[in-house]
Amino acid sequence: MSALQTLVLAAQVAGVSPSALEAPAFESGIANSPQPILSLPLAEIRAAQNSSIIVREVDGVSLSFSAASGPEMLWLRVSGEDETHQWSWKTLSGGVSASFGGKIVKISADDRGLINVGSVSFNLLDEMWRLYGKAVHIRIDPVLYAVTYEDGSAGIPHSISLIRRDTQGMGWIAYRDSQRLATIHYFIAVNGVLYGMRLEGENLVFYAKPNTASAQRFEEHPAF
Repeated sequence: MSALQTLVLAAQVAGVSPSALEAPAFESGIANSPQPILSLPLAEIRAAQNSSIIVREVDGVSLSFSAASGPEMLWLRVSGEDETHQWSWKTLSGGVSASFGGKIVKISADDRGLINVGSVSFNLLDEMWRLYGKAVHIRIDPVLYAVTYEDGSAGIPHSISLIRRDTQGMGWIAYRDSQRLATIHYFIAVNGVLYGMRLEGENLVFYAKPNTASAQRFEEHPAF
């Protein structure tokens, strides 16, 4: 088959301008062979999302807050001086308590995303949009994804999430645990090209190959 059109794919790592990559030319002899197009170090993905952390004083205790994506979509991560806890929105709806520096702090969430931490309140959806803004981004035109990485610590499985914002302002999440990413997992098709990703050592590697299927469904969920 003839070469496919140029892939408009840009990766943006914190502090680095987007770089454009050209799609590989899929020749007839390798029509179904996925080809690597981009490799992102997991450490850089993690560092970018950590830049979304915000510190709040809660009843005399300094705590760090950030949003995360996991099996139940939206999570809140809270860190004190020596400890870190994280809970899904679903868990927070029932209320939890945690110790930070010897002080017990109660945390809860309502169905609109309002988080109450002691005497402090904020919205989990705002935390998610800050994560989206700070994270590493890739563009598969016209879709812009934020990429987040969880290393498996403190309750969220080892995983990758792709977060996008649709034209109505809704946030969608494609969550994939590390077992599924042991092989190339395809997540979108654009202009006759399938795009996938795989965890390879300390990197997340993106692949492209011709899309020969007439119809496909890709797993993602409206989350916020």
